[in-house]
Amino acid sequence: GYKGFHSLKKKGKAINVGDLEGLLAEGKNEIDLNELGYTKLLSKGNISSAIVIKVTKSSPKAKEKIEAAGGKIISD
Repeated sequence: GYKGFHSLKKKGKAINVGDLEGLLAEGKNEIDLNELGYTKLLSKGNISSAIVIKVTKSSPKAKEKIEAAGGKIISD
């Protein structure tokens, strides 16, 4: 049989800051990542528009990039 350790924690889906502009609907400046199935926002990439993001967790660097562009993160 199979031997070893199995983690029982569920891994959540993560998305990078650089991928957010592709998710924006036209005329909107708000994204609910929890609704889309993402649980964490990571900092890879850049963003140029000010958007409001609802997400469970975010890295400190991602939060810094969003706020530098004029947006904000709402954590649940």
